[in-house]
Amino acid sequence: MAATKPTPKVANTKTAHRAPPKSGVQKTPNTALQASEARAKRKAQIAIKVKQANDKLEELTKHDEVIKNKLKELRKKYNDGANPQFKEELDAVKIEVDESNNKLMSCQTELN
Repeated sequence: MAATKPTPKVANTKTAHRAPPKSGVQKTPNTALQASEARAKRKAQIAIKVKQANDKLEELTKHDEVIKNKLKELRKKYNDGANPQFKEELDAVKIEVDESNNKLMSCQTELN
């Protein structure tokens, strides 16, 4: 005679023959919930990026104002060539103002 397998001890013998449920079937994903969570995550990331860009824009604007004030002072000191010792510094500040304006415009363009 062939040896028979002992029957496993199960709490409910009526459901013992059923296969255990698959893990994917038990947890059905709620796509609407996932989509709303993804939207909220993207919205939070965008809010962070906008805040960083606004902070950068504010910093560049302040820096630009400081440089422009310095340029005004140097123009007064230079007085259309009356004080040539300020010529080099005036030229350097003009270049710095142009660079600052370019950075400021590019930052404003990114925000728009």
